[in-house]
Amino acid sequence: MERVLVYSPGGGGELAGLLSGYELLELRTKLELTEAIVSKSPIFCLIVSQERLSEEMRGFLFSLKKSFPILAVCVVTPGTEPSLPEGCRHFDGSLASDRLRKSVAGFVASVTRTDRREHLRYDWPLQGFLSVDRAQWQPYRVRALSSSGAFLECDGLGPEPGAHMYVRIVFRDHALNTACEILPARAASSNLPPGFGIRFSGLGMLARAIIERVVADSLIRSLLEPEEEPEMLTLGDEDLLEAGFEVL
Repeated sequence: MERVLVYSPGGGGELAGLLSGYELLELRTKLELTEAIVSKSPIFCLIVSQERLSEEMRGFLFSLKKSFPILAVCVVTPGTEPSLPEGCRHFDGSLASDRLRKSVAGFVASVTRTDRREHLRYDWPLQGFLSVDRAQWQPYRVRALSSSGAFLECDGLGPEPGAHMYVRIVFRDHALNTACEILPARAASSNLPPGFGIRFSGLGMLARAIIERVVADSLIRSLLEPEEEPEMLTLGDEDLLEAGFEVL
């Protein structure tokens, strides 16, 4: 059953009736919403229902769309459309109940499975390197990281898609070294510069679990504190050497 989040501090009973065919999670606080977005992923879509969209909540939505650009989001508030990030739909909460329910139901029905991401990812200021032989390394800036791979910034011609190489990603106190596969290049978007993805092919389950954990922690922090810039991450020491990380 598809999972739909409804964030409504004042209660979302009016909207809950239209979502009988979905797994509905009703949330009352921003902390509950943040934890649900990160820990309950993948999510089918998010519905935000408020009497007035505060500046704090607007900042939250901009931060949310930066980290989850393909998450389908609709906002239900009375009156005209407020300033919302690209990709968010707005419905006038002052409309007659039947019209509003029909509009929101249509939005949920329009969401497709391709509108979701399988793994959490986060945009960090990390330095990465690629090599074909682990002797000579080409530097790239890492612009997104998940337990399945990363996105590397590249203005020019990158490695051939499908090539198998080695990647090294440097954190503050450790480095990750693993084999990877080069994915096709992508043009710049509203969230990322031009570049290409890599898929980790030599990463063990423990290393993947560590990355998943630190990505989730960083996403929660960025959603709750959207004004703070991401920092170079300190991974700590627990299980890192066993997972294949190198101490710097």
